[in-house]
Amino acid sequence: MNKDIKIAYIFSFRFSYPFLESFLIQIAQKHSLHFSTSHDKEKGYFILSIQAKEQEIRKFSDSLAVEFPLSLFFCFQDVNLLSSETLIQAQTQTYPSFPLENQRITPQDSIKIIENSYNLKKFPYGGSVFLEGIRLIEDNQEAKPAVVSESFRALVQKLKNGEEIYMQTLYGAKIITLDSAQREWIMPCDSASLELLFRVNNAQSAALLSFEKPIVFLSPKTILEEEMLKNKDNISPKTALSNIIAFNEQVIMPYDYSLHLLAYYLREYDIDFCYLYTAQTLQSQESPINLFSNGFLAPSILKTEPATVVVSDNSTTLIASNEPSLLDYPHYLSLLIQESGLSDSSACLHASYHLPTMVGIFNETQLKKILHVSFPLQLSSWVQEIINDKVGAKLVQNYIKEFSHIENILLTHKTKKAENIISSSSNIFDVLGIIYQLLYDYQEDIEAGKVFMLKYAEDFLGSKGPRIDYKLYPKDGGVALDHLRILRSCMSFRLAGVDKETLAFGVIDSMAEFYGNLMRDVCDNFILKNIVISGSMLSFNPFFNRLLHFLPPNIPHTFPIHLPLDCIKGVQ
Repeated sequence: MNKDIKIAYIFSFRFSYPFLESFLIQIAQKHSLHFSTSHDKEKGYFILSIQAKEQEIRKFSDSLAVEFPLSLFFCFQDVNLLSSETLIQAQTQTYPSFPLENQRITPQDSIKIIENSYNLKKFPYGGSVFLEGIRLIEDNQEAKPAVVSESFRALVQKLKNGEEIYMQTLYGAKIITLDSAQREWIMPCDSASLELLFRVNNAQSAALLSFEKPIVFLSPKTILEEEMLKNKDNISPKTALSNIIAFNEQVIMPYDYSLHLLAYYLREYDIDFCYLYTAQTLQSQESPINLFSNGFLAPSILKTEPATVVVSDNSTTLIASNEPSLLDYPHYLSLLIQESGLSDSSACLHASYHLPTMVGIFNETQLKKILHVSFPLQLSSWVQEIINDKVGAKLVQNYIKEFSHIENILLTHKTKKAENIISSSSNIFDVLGIIYQLLYDYQEDIEAGKVFMLKYAEDFLGSKGPRIDYKLYPKDGGVALDHLRILRSCMSFRLAGVDKETLAFGVIDSMAEFYGNLMRDVCDNFILKNIVISGSMLSFNPFFNRLLHFLPPNIPHTFPIHLPLDCIKGVQ
């Protein structure tokens, strides 16, 4: 019996996204359904309530499955059958146009472009292709069939011949090339090309293909790695983010009609990807045709920017492109807790690339530090401290037999001590630089050593590394990290012949486990019900994944949503 039913489609949203709400309503209106909309701002829900025959509901659901785009920040959550008494006040809303959003690719658009590309007489939202300065598609006249497909084929041929082309896109004016020398972004042509070229998990692939078309940093596979590295500058870390992704590539999928068409014809010529970089700013009266004789001109250059996201294996998504907050950590934490709507005291963890490590308890405006981290930044000081212990001295003797450079490190310690040059760090990730110096190159600086260790950890192909010893001891009403045990563990595994990728991942894996256990203990001991986590190291995918794995599953954990991952000043 095809009776009337009332049903609520529930979507969760992290950001206000009126276009996707409008898109849902447009589909409901297309099916001539009786519907209403509402927001549950406390839970972050957008609710579309519908009253219709069961058969109509099925057709509507099928349409959503095909037409509604996968979104990072506006996602289907649930569907609830409503009681017959529920009042659904019919709505007939009209929404403003969204010219930028309409240029993004939905699943239905993608199918239409592929199916109709040969018959397109003009570009969907205006625009012209030009070759050798001659305009092929005019906005104000009816073009011949296949002129769009043939003109984009001609652009691809220019690329094959080693030329660059100019394109105005949803993310601004870009130069497209097959030469990696000037690349900013790499654009695989489709999901098959993405998986062929990069180490990408299902969650990252889904994010790249989502409606928002963000940037995700990925490691190239062997098929691309040599080309990716040949144009790399020498490592010179500048910011937390650039350090973490120094060896990765900014990957983005075709994000508007013009690039989708271009990618389609690139694949027709067996080309799997291309490179994009930002075109130089032109004078107001200057035409890009004067500088680039081949390309695509839209009616105007569009100004929107893509988000750079980090995506965990379980699809937890964070925005990593926002600049660090100008506040110090306590004020930043206060805003983060306020944003998350937390009222109780919370355990907090700040895992930053460049700021001091912070594990503590935040109660209203009071921040109590729980974990004390402090160690010298001179490798020679570490080695000398290890020698002062009987077991450590034996370890150093065995290490010298295999790696004689450690004697040079001890000589350096005497020189530094005589000159009274001693500096220290309170950031646990600086240990990575010390480890690299001792195990692989004692003449390298700390910053570059950190980057190399992160690169090795990211190149690890397994799922679990060796257990590195992160031990705590009581100090000043809290606990302190025994940093020497970390280095001793690494020395032992190096002597045992563990390769650098496995060992580096073990350092990161064990660190994540250490944090997970510590946060559980803090919550248990102080009866806390929330964990608030921030810091630029969350943008390093191996650490982010393993941290999520080890955090106590019974305690909610909160990450920055509207705020950036990091701030500019820590706790003194």
